[in-house]
Amino acid sequence: MRVHHVGYAVADTEKGKAAFALLGFEAGETVVDESRHVKIAFLRNVDEVVELVAPDGEGNPVEGLLKKNGPTPYHI
Repeated sequence: MRVHHVGYAVADTEKGKAAFALLGFEAGETVVDESRHVKIAFLRNVDEVVELVAPDGEGNPVEGLLKKNGPTPYHI
């Protein structure tokens, strides 16, 4: 089985990009998913892809997770 990417919940995509850059990941642009009220950015290194997911308004799927656990893997 091959995993396409790991979703990682973060409070801020720009800070998340900076942290993952230290691990050798290059970030694409951040986009807003208005229907889910989140900001999303994909990052890549040689072998892996990470999707950063950050809250962008009320009713998003990651805010409660962040309050409970802090930055954390969110989905595979």
